[in-house]
Amino acid sequence: SPTSVTNKNSNDFEMNLFPNPIADNTIRMNVKSDQAYKHVTLQVVDMTGKKVATFDDIQIIAGQTFVQRNLNLPKGIYTIQLTSNNKVLGNSKLTKL
Repeated sequence: SPTSVTNKNSNDFEMNLFPNPIADNTIRMNVKSDQAYKHVTLQVVDMTGKKVATFDDIQIIAGQTFVQRNLNLPKGIYTIQLTSNNKVLGNSKLTKL
């Protein structure tokens, strides 16, 4: 059954991907943080370390659900990584069915 994966980073940035695993090409994410982030980059990395998708200039607002569509990922396990100003905000595993 679908669950969610929560990853808390040391800088009080927590991201929660849901549902996880996904069957479609859409991820949803809630973020808990003490601040909002502009110009965030979302990268999708496969298990070999290859970047398979990058989305730039995303705005992350704590407490709001962020939705990214059109991932078009094959079945597998991925890492979703958020960065801002060359600093990793958080990352979490995602399974695509």
